[in-house]
Amino acid sequence: MGQIRKRRTFYRIRYYRRGQLIAGTTEHYKTEDARTLLQKREGAIADGAPITARSTRLTFDDAVEDVLVITHLAGLSIDVPPLERQDFALHAPG
Repeated sequence: MGQIRKRRTFYRIRYYRRGQLIAGTTEHYKTEDARTLLQKREGAIADGAPITARSTRLTFDDAVEDVLVITHLAGLSIDVPPLERQDFALHAPG
């Protein structure tokens, strides 16, 4: 069961998915609209649909690994040097 709270002019909703608190604004002015959105989100959780950006995030390392697996399965060979993670620091002028 989620919560609806008024924050200035908009309503905010809070609910849990697998024990993790998810909170966000509804950008609705009416309580009924916020309640409808909360029910849709809770229904998506019950159906098992992913609703967060984190669950669908793809990193560069994952993409490289996928390319290597696909080329291997296709019988192709690619000479790839070992990848090393490089951290680039932002330098402020001055």
